[in-house]
Amino acid sequence: MAAQALADHGVRRNLAIIDYDCGTGLVGIALKKQGFANIDGIDISTGMLQWAREKCVYCNLIWADLTARLALIDAGYDVAIYVGSMAAGHVGAQHVAELLRPVKNSGLFVVINAMHYTAEGFERAFGQMESDALWRIHRQEPFNHMSQLDRPGWLLLAEKLQNN
Repeated sequence: MAAQALADHGVRRNLAIIDYDCGTGLVGIALKKQGFANIDGIDISTGMLQWAREKCVYCNLIWADLTARLALIDAGYDVAIYVGSMAAGHVGAQHVAELLRPVKNSGLFVVINAMHYTAEGFERAFGQMESDALWRIHRQEPFNHMSQLDRPGWLLLAEKLQNN
């Protein structure tokens, strides 16, 4: 889903991608199938990182708490992807600016999330980030975020406009 959104946007396949909350590596597999190869994954679970490592699709796997400052360089990635885990009590809308920091200017940020997107303030926060000229939203639309189940959600694809 996220990989297809990038492909549909005409993204070059050699770009550096960070897969936030990479879990067992399903997004990495989908990216690899679309021809992307320069992919790093990040997750708080060492067990999930081990599962992802076994998929052999990531260049680097990083343990990190996504609610804290990340030990990633500023503007080190062309694309950031976050699929499915943004929610209250986990990674909230208030953490997105830090997740955007490692993305280069004009880089892309893809979010696929469940229906709580509006109820938990993500739509409002993302709109404010656009008003503050941190990014420009190219796509923000209802989207079935689990292809094998009927799981309504949202897809957002935004372009970073400045370093924050």
